[in-house]
Formats: sequence, structure tokens, C-alpha cells
Amino acid sequence: AFFIVAALINKNSFIKIDNVNLNPTRNGILQALNLMGGNIDIKNKRIINGEVIGNLEIHTSQLNGCELNSDFSRLMIDEYPILSIAAAFANSPSLFRGLKELRIKESNRLELIKHNLNQCGVFCEIKGDDLFIDPTKNTKPKNNQIRTDHDHRIAMSFAIMGTKLDINLKIMHSEFIKTSFPNFAKTLNLIGGNLTE
Repeated sequence: AFFIVAALINKNSFIKIDNVNLNPTRNGILQALNLMGGNIDIKNKRIINGEVIGNLEIHTSQLNGCELNSDFSRLMIDEYPILSIAAAFANSPSLFRGLKELRIKESNRLELIKHNLNQCGVFCEIKGDDLFIDPTKNTKPKNNQIRTDHDHRIAMSFAIMGTKLDINLKIMHSEFIKTSFPNFAKTLNLIGGNLTE
């Protein structure tokens, strides 16, 4: 999900990701990005061990904002941090509903998304359990420090944010990325990132 969004928001990007599980209980992020106009092609779809598998080809896209109801949160609750980065670079607002569970993950991810997007100059607010992001109201970044509260998904999501900004983001406690994706920095840099550990 992180590299898909990186390719979608950065100019002249194209990546391929092979052997992706397309199980309908796991592909919520792909559904959401397609709703936003993401150019994601699925090639060589096939069944392996009862699961639908495919290869993804992702091109830079002009993303649109979208509204997702609470049903989407059951498909992709862990992907809302990186989806919020995509929404930050869309050409219209997004509203993601029913994100109560984000408050009780490794951190209060809902609050951290709002705080860090605002720090990066992206208008974002929480309305009950809903997240509203309006990139048409963007301002200059306020601070380059990204607060993660030791949360690996927040850290990785804002590392992707950093690939698009003109300032260098300092991601606090980035070492916690290794708890779920030890080769994240190396992989990101292989496709054009500039992340130092």
C-alpha cells in the first residue's frame, strides 16, 4: 500500500508489484484508490491455494477526493494512514467515516493523522469518528517533525508523504518501522526514495 501510494502521487512514476493477494477482505485499499482515480492495473489474475492473486502495475495519477462509509473500515482499517497521504494530494476533499478503531491501535492513529497532516500544511480535522481532509486548503508546512508515538504505520505513511514535499521530514521513532517491515527504507530508496534510517 505504501509503495502504491508513492507511485500514484509522484510525477512520472511506474512500479510493478507481483503476486498480490486480491482477496475481497484484503483489497479495500485498492478499491479506495480506484474510487479516487488511481491508475492501478491488475495483470495475470489467477487462483493459488484458493486465493485470487494478481500482479499490479501502478502509474502516476491525478487523484480525486472521495467519501468512504464506515463499511470500508472493516476492509482496510490499517491502511487509513497511507490512504490519508493519498487524500492529501488529491484535487478535492475526502471524508472517511467510522474510524473509531483507529483510536485504539498501536497509537491513536486518528489523532496522529490529523496532527501530522496539519504539521505538513494539509487541512485535516476529525468530526466524531470521521476524518475530513481538504487539500484545497493547503498551507505551508508548520514543522518538519512527524510525531509517531512509536507507531510503525504512521512512520511509514509519513515517509511516503516526505517523497512529495519540498522539505525534509524528520520522523520521530522511525526505528519502530522494523517491527513490521525491516527492509522498508531500503525498498523505498530502491524505487527513488531518499529515506535515511
